[in-house]
Amino acid sequence: MQLDIGTLLFTEALLSFVAGALLVVAWWYYRGTSAALLWGLSNFLTGVAIILVVLRPTLGPNAILVTIALIQLSAGLIWAAVRQFDNRPAYPLVTFAALFIWSIACAFPVVVESGVLHTVIGSSMVSAYLLVSAWEIWRDGDERLFARWPIIVLLTIHGLLFCGSVIDVALIGGQPNDDPSFGSLFSLIHFEHFLFTAGTAIFLTAMVKERNELVHKTAAKLDSLTGLANRGAFLADGELVLEQFRRKGGNVAVLVFDIDHFK
Repeated sequence: MQLDIGTLLFTEALLSFVAGALLVVAWWYYRGTSAALLWGLSNFLTGVAIILVVLRPTLGPNAILVTIALIQLSAGLIWAAVRQFDNRPAYPLVTFAALFIWSIACAFPVVVESGVLHTVIGSSMVSAYLLVSAWEIWRDGDERLFARWPIIVLLTIHGLLFCGSVIDVALIGGQPNDDPSFGSLFSLIHFEHFLFTAGTAIFLTAMVKERNELVHKTAAKLDSLTGLANRGAFLADGELVLEQFRRKGGNVAVLVFDIDHFK
């Protein structure tokens, strides 16, 4: 059964714009990080790229070259968003690396004219960004943010599917420009895109909210001058320790130091 590619792409573009708007609103509300803004811009670029695919018969064959460039930049922004969220520098050279490479590749006619090379080069670089982004989030898993793990799963699946498209086109001989049939790899990528776009927007917003709440909870337990646990934190932690010893048995002691002129 053939899928209605026009309807499918229109729905994908609409979802990308809605998800992008959601993340921009999340960034506006939680100003602690620009990760939501960068990921939202990534979704907007993806939506524009999908519209270019729909308008390709009108715009001409070179529209696909711009589409691939936008998708690569979109993936680079996702990597930058992940780096920003974990308070690591998002180097512009890395963010725009795939775009630079694609621009150079487009100078060669063999690349411009080959649909296979379009898929192999474009999907390979997008896959690399997505899988590295998943690893970046995973390596900071010590911070207790529940929404971190669904995003890792979604990024990994999305990246592996782009790897699968490279294998399908380069090794198996699939045709990247055919209308996808139900059950084909390309139709799977289209449907997975719905899950990825909606899921990452929801869970990234949740992760930003979790981070914001964690920062406020931590600040409420610390003395603003010394950075040490305040009286409320001492009493709360003390209750937990006492409860633990009530259940397990044993002895517990408290040492008190009265330091004059400490502050």
